[in-house]
Amino acid sequence: MRILISIIRFEPGRTLGSEVYLSSLLDGLSKVMNKEEIAIVGSEESCGWGELFNNKINWIPAKIPRSAVGRMIFEYNNVEKIANNWKANVVFFPFNIMPSMKIPSTLLIHDLVNEFYCKHFPRFRPAYFRFLRRLVRNSIKKPQSIITISKAIAEELNQLNLLNVEQQVHVVSLAANRRINKEQRPEHLPQGNFKIILQSGAQLPHKDHLTGINAFVELKRNYPNIYRDTKLILTGDINSDKQLKEIVRKQELESNVIFLGRLSPEELEWTMQNASIACFPTLYEGFGLGIVDAQLRKIPVIASDIPVLKEVSSGGAIFFESRNAKDLAMKIVDALVGKNDGIVKLTEIGTANVDKYSWEVHCQKVLSILKFTAGF
Repeated sequence: MRILISIIRFEPGRTLGSEVYLSSLLDGLSKVMNKEEIAIVGSEESCGWGELFNNKINWIPAKIPRSAVGRMIFEYNNVEKIANNWKANVVFFPFNIMPSMKIPSTLLIHDLVNEFYCKHFPRFRPAYFRFLRRLVRNSIKKPQSIITISKAIAEELNQLNLLNVEQQVHVVSLAANRRINKEQRPEHLPQGNFKIILQSGAQLPHKDHLTGINAFVELKRNYPNIYRDTKLILTGDINSDKQLKEIVRKQELESNVIFLGRLSPEELEWTMQNASIACFPTLYEGFGLGIVDAQLRKIPVIASDIPVLKEVSSGGAIFFESRNAKDLAMKIVDALVGKNDGIVKLTEIGTANVDKYSWEVHCQKVLSILKFTAGF
């Protein structure tokens, strides 16, 4: 059984979510591989990065253009030839898009966020999201089998009528990222004794960081004592969002809403370990990995009431009405000053929920689907 995995479009250091998934996949495969022969084709840089996580795999480095468009064209024109030369029985595409293949293939769909933007934020980078929506829709029609990371995405595929009758759809959940032993307090985090509300994510409209900030406006206005002792810590690429920073300045929240930017793994671990609440006001997710990461660390979770977050959290979270800053503020107050036994129960549910998710189980299921797709 010979499996080829294409990471031609992957570029280390560019997208944190892709790095997290691919490093976890590689590490998990190293533990569950048996008689399968696996090769990965990617850029020389990607292959060098990947070998750090799995040295049991055959690496096929290729001279690939650096631009995103160039990488895509290279994949579309060359991956089937590479698969044939390596005598692959099946090809796995782990990042939403793939070319037409005569060889059996499997595509992993992480989300359909392009559909979400075209419908709910049609003026935000419209050409980009419409182009990606077309690419993903065309890709979904091509493989024999599709993997999604949540039931919510599988249902979305059905609702949008994007599947062929003969295609097999498999739901394979992600897993929490393991705690790291070394922690480091972020250099730019203010000193002092205060409670941390952690809100992470990219500077994109669907993450809805504005609702989290507006919740702090409500806390300042109606719960000054709680506001005084609490800080909203924003991490990730959101650090460069000038519009959000201007809103914080106008509302005079600078001392309580802190933009830390993208943190190192050690800094993020420290921030998570010291957070009183992990907050997820997001409007759309394919899975919601941050929730499971927080549950692993026994951090109370407050999340928007979208279906996928309810699915992934298994009830181990406090939910608020999406885009409702007043409701979010109330939930923060309840979590910080409410009855402690309620929070303890939530963290217990969250801890039990984490046990359902495992990268080794994820990789074992992916291998089984690839074997099934190839006819083994």
